[in-house]
Amino acid sequence: MGMEAGELNVPAVFNLIHKFSSTDRLALSSVEDETLMILDEDDSEPPEVRLNMRWISGLPRGGISNVVAIDSSAIPLAYADRKWYLVFSAGVVVRAGGRYAPPSVLRIGPHIAEVVRREGEDQQAAARRLREHVEGSIVLELLHGREGLGDRALLLVDGSLRGLSEPDCSAAGERRISVIGISKATSIVPPLGGMGALPSGPGYSVISEGDCYAVLAARLERYGVPLRVDTTDMEGLGDLLSSDVMIRGYPDSLRLAHYASIISVSEEEAALASLAMHGAALSKPLDRREVLLGLLRVRG
Repeated sequence: MGMEAGELNVPAVFNLIHKFSSTDRLALSSVEDETLMILDEDDSEPPEVRLNMRWISGLPRGGISNVVAIDSSAIPLAYADRKWYLVFSAGVVVRAGGRYAPPSVLRIGPHIAEVVRREGEDQQAAARRLREHVEGSIVLELLHGREGLGDRALLLVDGSLRGLSEPDCSAAGERRISVIGISKATSIVPPLGGMGALPSGPGYSVISEGDCYAVLAARLERYGVPLRVDTTDMEGLGDLLSSDVMIRGYPDSLRLAHYASIISVSEEEAALASLAMHGAALSKPLDRREVLLGLLRVRG
């Protein structure tokens, strides 16, 4: 990628909003007369795995490229029989012209989605599957759509690139788009207590390398937090250092996309009300204390 960024096709990004405009109608058309159990939040933590890294490479700063960052949120609302009902939103941030250029922040949603329940799937797995579908749909549109991003662009996503196929990587290479996935929570890099395993400055260690993309443990800023980084090419990762601001080692555009995707409490309540307005009977399950002790509420 060169020192000057090509022209970014911003309308292509704006048009993504229309891809999800009918989701509410599709989901709500089948909830009439359903009894939906309202879901509670699950705060389970992923398992932690430590990794000793031996081969460290420095990460030189590259040229300036346009940046498009994508993140999404999904909150489980209710379930009925073999269906999950969730509310989701996506944030898309466009930064063209270097790391100090003002970003454009777009929001898709919030929308309600009806997801078929898989065998053994809990509510958080369903939410993760919906987020992967939403973000993946945006990525595929930008890689394969007629109105692509143009030449020389960095496409940042929250999480890994495990859903990226060989045709996707080929399309990215033809359009000179670097697809980079950055994971905030991962088990393959040292926890904060083990940050000494990576160099203080920008650098990385290759964890695995396939035909489509490489998986790295990387630090993108001096003394920044070590992260798992999946990238389709190393040149694009170097360009990221010149094209986006790093906040404690995390790209600012991806951070803004996360904030744009956050679903507020009032939006979650409005989504539940929308389900009820379309004929769904909402029923909140009793927890164990309520089953054993009853519903009596006392103060103190």
